[in-house]
Amino acid sequence: FEKENPSMGKENDIIQINVGGSSTIAVLRQTLTQFDGSMLAAKFSGRWDDSLEKDRDGNFFVDQDPTNFNNLVSFLRLKNNRP
Repeated sequence: FEKENPSMGKENDIIQINVGGSSTIAVLRQTLTQFDGSMLAAKFSGRWDDSLEKDRDGNFFVDQDPTNFNNLVSFLRLKNNRP
């Protein structure tokens, strides 16, 4: 699939996510996709970027509580940065 879709997302892409309409977060794609089989890995793999919900500025939109989502991203960042 990746060979046929060279514009598909890369691990080191920085993606902008509008969370709940009140908070925007920048996060590395690899942070969200580090756990194979997870909902975040599937959603932000890059394969579906064109069909995901986006806000009027082109940021991905996640309809979740910003505090909870930011806590999740903080946890994933800690896991992603472990040696």
